[in-house]
Amino acid sequence: MPPGKLPLAKKIGWGVGGLVENFMSNGIVLLALPIFNIGLGVNAVWLGWALALPRLIDAFLDPVIGNISDNTRSRWGRRRPYVFIGGMACALFFALVWLPPLGWSQTAVFTYFAVMSFCYYLSLSLFSVPYNALGIELTEDYTERTNVQAWRFFFISISGIAVAWIYKLSFHPFFTGGAEGPSGHPEVIGVRGVAVCTALLIMLAALVPFFMSRESAASQKQQKITLWPALRMTFTNKAFLLLSTLIIVALLGTFMVEPFALYIGIYHVFDGNKEMAATMAGWIGVAKNAGSILAIPVISWIAARIGKKNTLFVGQGLLAVSFLSSWVCFTPAAPWLMVVPFVFLAPGLTCFMIMGGSMLGDVCDQDELEHGMRREGMFGAAAGFVGKFAFSLVTVLNGYLLAFAGFDPQLPAQSGATVLSLRLMFVFVPLALLAASLVLTLWFPIGKRRAAEIRAALNARPKPALHSSTNDLTS
Repeated sequence: MPPGKLPLAKKIGWGVGGLVENFMSNGIVLLALPIFNIGLGVNAVWLGWALALPRLIDAFLDPVIGNISDNTRSRWGRRRPYVFIGGMACALFFALVWLPPLGWSQTAVFTYFAVMSFCYYLSLSLFSVPYNALGIELTEDYTERTNVQAWRFFFISISGIAVAWIYKLSFHPFFTGGAEGPSGHPEVIGVRGVAVCTALLIMLAALVPFFMSRESAASQKQQKITLWPALRMTFTNKAFLLLSTLIIVALLGTFMVEPFALYIGIYHVFDGNKEMAATMAGWIGVAKNAGSILAIPVISWIAARIGKKNTLFVGQGLLAVSFLSSWVCFTPAAPWLMVVPFVFLAPGLTCFMIMGGSMLGDVCDQDELEHGMRREGMFGAAAGFVGKFAFSLVTVLNGYLLAFAGFDPQLPAQSGATVLSLRLMFVFVPLALLAASLVLTLWFPIGKRRAAEIRAALNARPKPALHSSTNDLTS
């Protein structure tokens, strides 16, 4: 096998962990507002803060987890112990989030959700920071890094089909038991059984990368580094800052408004019928994730030929087409047209998801050339910090944007002005942020040629002595 190439089983084994990330990251986002806002009547602004504050606190913990992972020395490696522990905790708290006692006041339900959200996101960090660092260090090959990330996104897309149906399944009599639910919302009962089944799947998926992935033994012998020097080295790396910002800005534009598609579906396309909108949301999820799966080999092929930066430009263009087309396709005259924007959204997001992890590996190479050590845990955690900080803002803005649009969960129908506001935000908010992402991408300094030069320099220089000492690097 050529140097840097990985056995297929190893790439698949690591990629399965994407199931955990997707169920945890998107499950709560897709269900929080429909279950707690529409179903239980909790204020959308409150829910925004309940989602944002735990993620904000958690964001500051990510670099700590990354540094601990970089400095861990165990018979299981630096990453795998946390992949196991974090994966089991993810399963537990995913189930608990959706189990508030019925009959509690809105304030009590809000408090329960806020506490469980914090535990939920902390568990996800404990899993995802070491898991993503493990994926970055599996190979040194420029193109193979893209292939490794492609397998992760393949499993993210597979699970995305299931995640898209979680809300719809919450209405199914198998999970509701025929109960009407509080105030005629059976989905509040049904989501409990759905969440428990999902938690079992999360648990099983987390075990696969734990057993099937291995990191380099040499990385465990390198000198340790304490937190503050590691943070300084990471956040002064210009390539890392550019990469993190250009990806986050583009994804913010998408995720800031994507939850509004369900609201537009319920109150505009389906005239207040939640169950029909939930069914459409399920089919949209199928189309989006099937499109992602089909796009993965195409995007990997494109990136190998035109480079990773140019592939990001392709993704930005596809996302722009997606949001522009929603103005025509979100219409009660032809409800199935709602699927069309997401056909473009799928490969656009896939470009960013695959290229982000692959390009971060190139940044780690540059950092190793400068500082002489591998710090995938810290870089992955720092990227997570930037992302969570930004997405904490998004979850708060979701609630305020709904309030700004005039949305009232107590009304069976929303005003024309409210629906118009939601539709306008769905188009123009992401377009503005995509334009900013495009400019930042132009400035990113590591293209295919530069990555090859960095790798050649690393391969040519004398190998540094390995340190088995537990003394930390403190300057």
